[in-house]
Amino acid sequence: MADDITLRHLARQRVRGAPATKPGMSGFVSEYDVSELMRQTQRSLVCPLAGEVTLDGLREAFAKLQAAASAQKLKVTGDPFYVVKADPMVVVPNQREHEACLPVRGEAKEEGDVKPSRLEGGYHILCVTGGGLEDVENVYTWLFGKFLPSRKHEITRPYILHRIATGLTEGEPVVVEVQVPATLSIKPVRVPGSGGEES
Repeated sequence: MADDITLRHLARQRVRGAPATKPGMSGFVSEYDVSELMRQTQRSLVCPLAGEVTLDGLREAFAKLQAAASAQKLKVTGDPFYVVKADPMVVVPNQREHEACLPVRGEAKEEGDVKPSRLEGGYHILCVTGGGLEDVENVYTWLFGKFLPSRKHEITRPYILHRIATGLTEGEPVVVEVQVPATLSIKPVRVPGSGGEES
């Protein structure tokens, strides 16, 4: 029989496949509140975000998109997002591509690095953290390593939306809403004793 320390170690909940290797990042993460969201497909304006995602960088990018929408007489139909164009389980943080995105209605056109795009709709898992931008990696670890697999869900496309619910105004606590496009996994299940054949 195992001793008390071993039993406590085995009973501790673990998360499969922590996405990104970051110095000092713990292998254990908190639980987060999750809800479901059906998004409508929308037109959008996008511009690239260079380097690490920061509040100052987001404020600047969002202001640029708002100015472009105003100049083109487009109707803004939602809050701006920053987007991670990668699967966090596969791509490490410093190799991920990011962009700012503003949902709009109207005939958008390209101006410099601001381009018209399409914000795909469909089923999304929505998760909120009050830990600011620093806690987003922990959200990924919990969502992709525990929550989605436990529901037999997987990411639909590598285009993860992030809305800054509060914190764009100086002095506010930073609350980040993460929206992951998800679908039921249809990966075949291996049948024990079948010699590796799939059902």
